[in-house]
Amino acid sequence: MVLKKQTIWLLTMLTLMVVLSAYYLMGGSPEYEYMTLDDLDKETVGEEVDLSDSDWVDTITDMESDFTFEEAGDSLDFFIAYRIDRERQRADKFEEYQNMISAPEATAQTAAEVQTKIEAMWDQEEAEYTLENLIKQEGYEDALVIHTKNGGINVVVRSDEELDKKEVLNIIHLVRKHLDIPGNMVTVDFR
Repeated sequence: MVLKKQTIWLLTMLTLMVVLSAYYLMGGSPEYEYMTLDDLDKETVGEEVDLSDSDWVDTITDMESDFTFEEAGDSLDFFIAYRIDRERQRADKFEEYQNMISAPEATAQTAAEVQTKIEAMWDQEEAEYTLENLIKQEGYEDALVIHTKNGGINVVVRSDEELDKKEVLNIIHLVRKHLDIPGNMVTVDFR
């Protein structure tokens, strides 16, 4: 079991390095304007977007209130920034869990509970990674799988056009199949 955790941790760090490298190679220009997610639903570079009917922005905002990212005209920056923040949050949480386990006052029960949380975090990461890749194999340039507070899933795909009903249903089917959640708990959006 330890080998699996080490392998997942190594893959996570490798993924983070690749994402950061791509970010700096593709968009590390100082011309970007920094925004908070609170401002995201009010302003989008170059266009007005009504996000009131989708709660995925709220989900991201709830994850961490001090999250900021660079938004240029390309939606690719949104996907990169979200992944960077998601990995940073996971690394911070992992460090917090490790500190809890190694604390002098930690009991065996506490360590076991924290270890269960760490394994759940890695399982969630693996499920997101797998599902995002499956969605990309359907022909989308990029995809994000975002867990909501109520146990649902928001999927955001990179697309220049609004998705048709068949595409949305196909994505919902993939989520249901791989995460075993009801279709009414899945929302699909494009960016």
